[in-house]
Amino acid sequence: MIETTILKVRHEGEEYKKLLPFIQRAHCFSFEQAAKTYNECEDFERNWKLDLGKSSRTKVLGALEEGFAQLPGDQKKYAIGAFDYLFRNNVPVWFLERFNVDESLKLKELFDRHRSAGNFALERLFNQDVGAFLSNYKKSSEIFDDIIVLRDRHIAKNLDCAERDIRVRYPEIKADPLNFFVQTGASHNPELYAHESVKVVDLVSQSSEGPEDLFIEGRKQGKSYDELHREMLLVGIKTLLPQRYGPLPEGFISMSYQELVNWVKR
Repeated sequence: MIETTILKVRHEGEEYKKLLPFIQRAHCFSFEQAAKTYNECEDFERNWKLDLGKSSRTKVLGALEEGFAQLPGDQKKYAIGAFDYLFRNNVPVWFLERFNVDESLKLKELFDRHRSAGNFALERLFNQDVGAFLSNYKKSSEIFDDIIVLRDRHIAKNLDCAERDIRVRYPEIKADPLNFFVQTGASHNPELYAHESVKVVDLVSQSSEGPEDLFIEGRKQGKSYDELHREMLLVGIKTLLPQRYGPLPEGFISMSYQELVNWVKR
């Protein structure tokens, strides 16, 4: 028997600290592995198992620092902190995202299109063209929606065989039920496609609401992109903050759409 819990998180900064009570109860853990191939996941799982048995924490932290070097600062801090918890609690990993080569290439192409449209949207906002920003941010977000659905369906499919494959990979796990925790970002909803029973814990709601959270929540409520112009503009302004806008005004998060437009064009 397996008991699966999906943990929805904001994977940045010290948010990893919210994972500790779950990691302490886990027999196995899964993180997102966007566009990673089956072989890449197998290699990581195998090496992680070896690290749990033989490596020092200093050596593991050094390897994590190198392995996550390409991530933005806040995401890197989160990833290293989360895997450090896994190491200190001797928890193996088994990834639910493990794509074949063609699936991986398709996802990478979609991610490239998503980033391209998003970067162009921010470029237009930098030049105070709010209309072009909104249309291209919508385009970027629609591509991201497609990515999420593909990944969530894939995660749900692999949930069906999770217990069998985990016990084959880690025969030393004798616990029954097997406590399996799955970390996803707040935008993911693999539970919608799962045949197996899963529990969902929303750790994002325990955080203060930022622009991204408001946007994601609006989408989950079924709002169209046209109904979320304010939230989209909030995200764009926050993203460009260091380059373009300087310190944000007090009460920024509560400003109306027209107030935000006026502030952008000031």
